[in-house]
Amino acid sequence: MKCRSLVERMGEAWRRVLAAGVVDMLPRGQYDAVIVLGEGSTSTLQKSQVVTQAGLQDRLTEELRGTGLSAVQAVNVASLMRHFISPNLVYDLEETQQRKDRARDMVPTTREFFKGERIVDRGVRVTPEQDQFLQELKGTLESQAAENVGEGWQLRYLSRILLLVFALGLFGWFGVIYFPTAFRQLRPLLAITILLALFLGGAHIALDNSSLGPFAVPMVLLSLMATVLFRDRVGYNVTLLAVTLLAILPEFYAGQVFAWYLLGMVTVVSVRRIRQRGQFYQTILVLALFSLSLIFLLGAVGVQGPTSSYLVGIFTPVLLVAFGLFLLPVVEPMVGVCSDLTLLELSDLNHPLLQRMALEAQGTYHHSQVVGQLAEHAARAVDANSLLTRVGALFHDIGKMEKPEYYVENQHVQHNKHDELSPSMSALVIGAHVKDGIELGRRWRLPQAVIDFIPQHHGTMVMEYFYHKALSSETNAPVKVDDFRYPGPKPQSKETAILMLADAVEAATRSLSKPTPSRIREITKQIIDKRMLSGELDESGLTLSDLSRIREAFIPLLTGIHHSRIVYPGQKDKDAEKVPEKRGERTARS
Repeated sequence: MKCRSLVERMGEAWRRVLAAGVVDMLPRGQYDAVIVLGEGSTSTLQKSQVVTQAGLQDRLTEELRGTGLSAVQAVNVASLMRHFISPNLVYDLEETQQRKDRARDMVPTTREFFKGERIVDRGVRVTPEQDQFLQELKGTLESQAAENVGEGWQLRYLSRILLLVFALGLFGWFGVIYFPTAFRQLRPLLAITILLALFLGGAHIALDNSSLGPFAVPMVLLSLMATVLFRDRVGYNVTLLAVTLLAILPEFYAGQVFAWYLLGMVTVVSVRRIRQRGQFYQTILVLALFSLSLIFLLGAVGVQGPTSSYLVGIFTPVLLVAFGLFLLPVVEPMVGVCSDLTLLELSDLNHPLLQRMALEAQGTYHHSQVVGQLAEHAARAVDANSLLTRVGALFHDIGKMEKPEYYVENQHVQHNKHDELSPSMSALVIGAHVKDGIELGRRWRLPQAVIDFIPQHHGTMVMEYFYHKALSSETNAPVKVDDFRYPGPKPQSKETAILMLADAVEAATRSLSKPTPSRIREITKQIIDKRMLSGELDESGLTLSDLSRIREAFIPLLTGIHHSRIVYPGQKDKDAEKVPEKRGERTARS
């Protein structure tokens, strides 16, 4: 009895599957229905009803479950039955192609005209085909005019305005989160607004000229200027906002908008870290090849441009990048920023200030070089601006050139000028190099971002040696700790905080009589912890994780700088020959 029940259920499932139709194959493509040709009859089935060879077992399992079999039984029986069911529908390729051809022939032919292209020249006889084009153009213009003045135009314009407000609001939200500095200051915000306005004006000129086309839109220039002036985060967001502003307009294809977006993003990635001027030539080459590729791909999918598209794709990146390089030196001082190009120029050791330091304060010059290497390496470890950090290190002690003999790195071992001064006077002399450095930097028109390193690398730390010397003096005059404190401010950025730490650990490890790796690690940890606990790093944006990475970046370089050396035969013992440093000399160099 059970055997007959199972056979009946198998037969029922068999009949249902065959009734729906089992096809030998289905062609690829997007379609919803299948036409079945029988003997003198034609029927249409939904694509989802027809069973393919690949889905036969699943359909059998579903039908068997409908007859009351359990899931396991249905799967086992379906795996057996699928081998005995042959397709009852066969795909007819020839008939399908004939029907496609007939359907294609029924579609009226059209021709696309570019904006500004002439349909017929003046004084030339109009052909019937041209007359048809003119009639179609007339109808199109009339329908557009009716649409603009007809019902619903207020809603359309209101929708576009709301989209614009939404895009600007989203940009502002991203700006507050990812680059708040640009939003706190008026000049950067105004500069971004002017860049966008000029971009939209250039886009209007390019798109209004039929011989230029969409690839003449100055997207490359906007992305380059925003990235070089305000770093990559601003570049990404400004590019996205500019593309969104163009995408709101209804007359642009999605392919064109996508091409603008890709060109802008490639530009940002190419110039976000400028370390050599040769990178701009690489950027031009990459953008030219990328533009040509996009023009070809858009043409392949039916988005045709003017005949000069390939020439525009080649020359537009060249002209826009060259124009951007011309504008940057003019725009930078107006906006009050310091680009990587300016930093590259300042990192040249032939700069007059650095040449003067090398002649008048050799110890300070060497100290700045070593601190620059330490700070640059640490900046890379925490993803800070390593180039700005290195340049800031080169110029952070330029104020010492005014009185170089008062700093231990420039003194002879036999004489210390601070032995002749009171502690309070020594503190005034040492602290004056901050003010002198700021004045010297402004006189030489250093960028404000570089001048900020001069006061912030000391923060509001106390000159402890002179302070304790004043406390232990025999005079009964009151001693105020603020008289021995640097004027500040505290480091306001990761870069200036890194320089503060690099300056301190370089001075401390240089004073070690036996700079072993373990002692270097210990004193580096002590100095970083002391700066953190004293609150000097509170306004810098550094995290505990950043401080750990900075410490680990310092130690290998410091160990390499102070590595031990072999004592050659006949050479005196270094420890016996070395004159111990005075604590006052070590402190006076800060």
